[in-house]
Amino acid sequence: MKLPLAACLSFFLVCALAAQDLIPPDAPSLLAELAAIEAKSENTVSTRRKAALERINQAAGSREAALTLYLDAQMATQFQGANRENTQFRDWKKSEETMLKSADFAESVRLHLFYLGLTLRKAQAEKEEVLAPLVADYTRVLDKAEDALAEKGSLLKVSVTDSLFTRWLNLGPDLTNLGEWETNPGDADRIATRFLLPLWRKAKNPALLTWWDAKIASATAQAATSKLDFQESTFNKITRPSLLWQRAKELLALEQPNRAKSEMFGLIKNHPTHPNISEWIKTLRGLLAPATQAPAASPAG
Repeated sequence: MKLPLAACLSFFLVCALAAQDLIPPDAPSLLAELAAIEAKSENTVSTRRKAALERINQAAGSREAALTLYLDAQMATQFQGANRENTQFRDWKKSEETMLKSADFAESVRLHLFYLGLTLRKAQAEKEEVLAPLVADYTRVLDKAEDALAEKGSLLKVSVTDSLFTRWLNLGPDLTNLGEWETNPGDADRIATRFLLPLWRKAKNPALLTWWDAKIASATAQAATSKLDFQESTFNKITRPSLLWQRAKELLALEQPNRAKSEMFGLIKNHPTHPNISEWIKTLRGLLAPATQAPAASPAG
């Protein structure tokens, strides 16, 4: 079917107008308005973030408060707005009654919230020297929270960047600038090795040795509980010497090279059949007899 001539002309007129640019905008006015919008947006985001952090820190103050916030988050994200939401929520609580009454589960929620608060502060460029003692304290508590970590549904196994609270409080965009930071709240070793140890090495902080001493002592105590001779023998012959070697290497960062060499040599002498013996000897030989620098070429002529 052919279109009427008037319709065709109207169509081409619209196309011609669409192909034309608009008059230049008032750039100064738009820039001023953009600045105002940006300032208002940043203020709103900052206020929301601060309120979320205060709520998280308050809930991390006790197991009871942590569990209350957990239930609020579950209600808001899983049941609110659904048909018969109150009935469904009650049914869910009844099905999870054992977990919800567990002190270890509540402790896992509390520790998760505490570490979420630290992570939020790290993402917002909190000074590392302020965070370091808080993170160190957290790892010490975490080392004693084995039951909370092993508990069914433990939130210590859930990344803080993808947890129930992060989704509920819309914190995802606030947790993107983390750098070398562990997001698993239950992995004390990775939390330390990714954040604390590099910081202490840089500052030549003796806390490095304190951390290794505590780690070795904890591993030794755990190995002592084993009823299998094989496991205890493996720890004494392989695992413990490996930990002591890593501790000895930290002495180099603390500018104690002579002490490091002495302890390394002792480990090599006492454990000549260790799986890493070749690497150890190579490392110590490099420290004792570093490669000499090639002499500079004499000037021509």
